[in-house]
Order: sequence, then C-alpha cells, then structure tokens
Amino acid sequence: MLEIYSKDNPPSYHLFALQVLLDGGEEKVFKKADEADLALFNSAVKEWAKVSETDEIVPTESIPTNHRTDRRPVSYGLTKYRDLFNPRQLLCLSSIGNAIKEIRE
Repeated sequence: MLEIYSKDNPPSYHLFALQVLLDGGEEKVFKKADEADLALFNSAVKEWAKVSETDEIVPTESIPTNHRTDRRPVSYGLTKYRDLFNPRQLLCLSSIGNAIKEIRE
C-alpha cells in the first residue's frame, strides 16, 4: 500500500539499520540494528524527551513556505527544522552545541 504523507500525516520512523565503519577503517557499510543498538536509541529518545523543552540549541523555527520552488519537506508534514532529525540526532546536536558554547578562548 502506498503511504501518502501530508501536513496532517507526517512520516513516522523507526531504527532498522546503521551505517558503520568496518574495524575502525574508512569503509562504510550498513548493518541491521540489533538489540543493543535499539536500547541505545531508546535511551537517547528518553533523554531527548527530558531536555527538549528547555533546549536552546536545536532550532524550533518553522521551515519557510513562501517563495519556494519545491514544497518538500513541508509537503511531507515536516514543518519545523527539528522534524528533519530523529531524537538521537537531536540529542547529539544539542550536546555538541552546548559543549561548543562552553569553550572559552
């Protein structure tokens, strides 16, 4: 069945694979997400839920819809910049941003 995404029906996501480096080298491959990967992901989802309301790093702004030649990603129900990332990515972006803010010259 073809899934139709819209402003009222944005896509939902689940972790099923990861891109990894083989043996610390430079070759990238995909691997199926195992139980440990899913546990780490779910832990990040819970942590993001705790800090997302007070986060000042990840943009909360809406993706502009005026003067666009292409309606994507808004036409898929992704209306804010943070909608483009999963909770683990948002937690990482926030953590890195906060660490950068703490750097003193």
